Amino acid sequence: MKIFVRIVIVLMLVAPACTIAWFVSETQYVEAETLLRANRLTFASSAAARGADTDREAFELFIQTQADLIKSPFVLNMVLRHHGVASLPGVPRNSTEAFNWLKERLSVDHVENSEILTVRLRAKTNEESAKQLLDSVVVAYIKEVVGEENVRIVNQQKDVASRTRDIQEQMLAKQRQVSELTPFTKRHEQRTALYLDRLVDLEIDRSSTNDKAQIEAIDKRIAFLESRIVSADEELTEKLAAVEILKHEIDQLRNISNQLSDQAEQFRLALSRGSTVAVIQPARGVNEDSRY
Repeated sequence: MKIFVRIVIVLMLVAPACTIAWFVSETQYVEAETLLRANRLTFASSAAARGADTDREAFELFIQTQADLIKSPFVLNMVLRHHGVASLPGVPRNSTEAFNWLKERLSVDHVENSEILTVRLRAKTNEESAKQLLDSVVVAYIKEVVGEENVRIVNQQKDVASRTRDIQEQMLAKQRQVSELTPFTKRHEQRTALYLDRLVDLEIDRSSTNDKAQIEAIDKRIAFLESRIVSADEELTEKLAAVEILKHEIDQLRNISNQLSDQAEQFRLALSRGSTVAVIQPARGVNEDSRY
């Protein structure tokens, strides 16, 4: 009986201590962080291709937008839809509570004029769970936001290539029209020369006769030839104007083609330089000493 009493007393003393120790360990805050790098060159190439600003202010706005996207409902709800994440210690089981819980415990910091984004998670959980949560957030962001940006750049690159082909086909068609109109100038010169030679002959014939009927006939032929010359000149003027319009349109198309070529080069550079944002340090546990 004495032994039983002693066991009960020991249990009464040990059990509260174990409970307190468990409570402290479960409610202890753990922090994890990961580093992302926003590629300024990729951003600049992509922005330039779209005709957007590429200056420092535009890049800072881009960085802030990425910070907002990391904590956006789109990204966080995607993270929480995975059972392995939603069931981690400390994560509320209610989806709305889980979203608010995760958003409140995430922070995204950025030093002005720097390419580095620091993403932190501070929560009452264990270190492995904190790192898994943070990794899941970053993976969802990279896949759904950054990945979509790369897809968008590729699609825009294809669109630019298609538009360039259309422009070049239009240029070739107009250049063919110019080529078809160019010989008309030479034909007009030859035809006008014949008319003028014939007019000279008629003037000679007219001056060498006193026959009124013959003079009237010659005058009619002279008037006819003069009208043909006027008509030919008007037609030439019309054709030359058409050529000038076509050349102007070709110049405009050439300018557009050059702009599209610049865009294509910027998109190529953007893709060759990698993603606009990339992970440069996976999630790791952080303590107070490791920050300094």
